[in-house]
Amino acid sequence: MSYHIAGNEYNSAPAHHHQAPAPSGQPDITSPSSTTSPRYASNFYPTYPQQPMSAGPGTMPSVHDAMNSMHPQASSTLATSSSSAAKDEEEVEAAASRKRKLFGDIPDAKKRKFIIVEDAQRGQRVRVRVTLDQVNMQDMPDAHLKINAVYPRSYYPRQSGESATGPKIPDWDDEDDGEPGAKRGTTMVKIPLMEGEETRMPVPKMTRARRGKEMALNELGARMSWQQARTFHNRPLFLQKSLDAHRTKVREAMMGADEPGGSTDAGHFETRPGKRKWLARKRPVMREAQDGQEEA
Repeated sequence: MSYHIAGNEYNSAPAHHHQAPAPSGQPDITSPSSTTSPRYASNFYPTYPQQPMSAGPGTMPSVHDAMNSMHPQASSTLATSSSSAAKDEEEVEAAASRKRKLFGDIPDAKKRKFIIVEDAQRGQRVRVRVTLDQVNMQDMPDAHLKINAVYPRSYYPRQSGESATGPKIPDWDDEDDGEPGAKRGTTMVKIPLMEGEETRMPVPKMTRARRGKEMALNELGARMSWQQARTFHNRPLFLQKSLDAHRTKVREAMMGADEPGGSTDAGHFETRPGKRKWLARKRPVMREAQDGQEEA
């Protein structure tokens, strides 16, 4: 049966198409089983498992190879981060240790905020603030540090001589404590004798422990005067008296008079070490004298 539509003739009968066989000698491009077919020469879906291929110059590395090559770099990065974290912890611990040594290792319950100091020159009692750990040394100019130095010989500039690692401490050429054969000082002074004559003798050199103590007291004095600039302006003697009063209070708290296991590391908070040494030498003699009187 056929239909004629708009000049076109369509046959409704089923069409039977017969393809002629490929001539001999030409590849069959319609059969996937043909190994010589140019259409199926590239096999995009290979069978698994694949055989290991040798990496050539144009072969891309696998993901596993890339991850394996990254392992040394990742381990080195972790090692670097762990070492830097350990270094940061050491710096924090060193800063905390220095803070405890400078301001005194006392519990918070015994820390004072104010002390009362007698001002004999003005005939009144002054309330002095002693929260010295809350003062920032970076805010102080060198002029303030120089004027309010309790020990001027141990003063050194902090702002002008500051480096990347902090303030640069000058080399005073101090000697170690208890160093055998310590060198004499180079500064010579005149000493009068009994017969009216004079002689010259060298000044003993400063020890490192003494220098460190004076530097710590200079810092405490600068912090105290910075909090109350009007109170300590041009009054170095009153500043020294207030600092000594603060040192006495802190040392009493550190020694723990009411606690048998109190801290004895007073350091620069001890105001009269000579008296302590003198009493320590005198006690055995006094005990011997008392024992002799009791026996008699």
